[in-house]
Amino acid sequence: MTVLKTAYDTTIGKLKSQDNADVAIKQAILTGELGASDKVNTIMRIKNKAIEEIPALLFPRVLHVNEEERVFVDMRYFTTQGIGLADIRINNRPEFDFSSYWASYQYRWISERPSNLRIISPIGMAAYANWVSDMISKRLSLDIRESIPLKVITAYYYAYQFQDAEFSEVEKNNIFRLISRNLHTPIDIVLQLIANAEPINNLQDYCNALKQIIGSIRLDKLTPGLLLSLVQGSWFGVNAREIIAVALEHPPTWLAIVTSALNNRIYKSTPIMKAIERSLNRVSISDAALTFKRASGVEAHFN
Repeated sequence: MTVLKTAYDTTIGKLKSQDNADVAIKQAILTGELGASDKVNTIMRIKNKAIEEIPALLFPRVLHVNEEERVFVDMRYFTTQGIGLADIRINNRPEFDFSSYWASYQYRWISERPSNLRIISPIGMAAYANWVSDMISKRLSLDIRESIPLKVITAYYYAYQFQDAEFSEVEKNNIFRLISRNLHTPIDIVLQLIANAEPINNLQDYCNALKQIIGSIRLDKLTPGLLLSLVQGSWFGVNAREIIAVALEHPPTWLAIVTSALNNRIYKSTPIMKAIERSLNRVSISDAALTFKRASGVEAHFN
């Protein structure tokens, strides 16, 4: 298993490489028009030739600057310049906040052990399993009896996204207990379903696991491409189609979506928020919102 370092390493991200942006960003840094001293650096909408020549970034980019990895996030969609250079005004707060969470989680992802992000809250895994399972079940008309196996396998795939090597036996047992606890599913059912499952390293492995373990003929048509199309409409906003596709494979993106959904009521009717609400397990939305906001580290970068 290879942990996907950035959104650009995902299935959809590879089609949107934007490598030309790195040259423009580094040029803006060299001329002093773009700061690079912070762990997370923002590209704001200002009247400046070097900044204007940076292509619009779909996702946060990670560059090696001054012997350290830095994250650059494009805020030009959501900001305008006021009277002076320092007068930057936010004109789309929900999108600005989402991008702030996204960039902050991205920095944690590259600077810490990825597994640190897996243990933020049970809600991350449970909501992911509920969301993806709902999309597959509804679109492919699966039997309700296949709901638990679908969620358990989906949670197992989610766990593997934080892993850069195959689980050891000890790690496997810990993950099985984690899935059982997070999904409120008896451990014997979890073991029956995935104790002998192959590692789930990517979307293709995930589709294969669903077919082999569940065995429904309705899953025969499931492919990574179909799965990416099934989740469309789960989120809205700038580049929503690309972002939600990335979230299937890239935990920092998924966690940024969860954090935004919990912290802004504008997302209350999305399928994502519906999945989160079913995953709270007596935790209040306000408490969950604070937990994820703090975990993102956003206050260290954007206050």
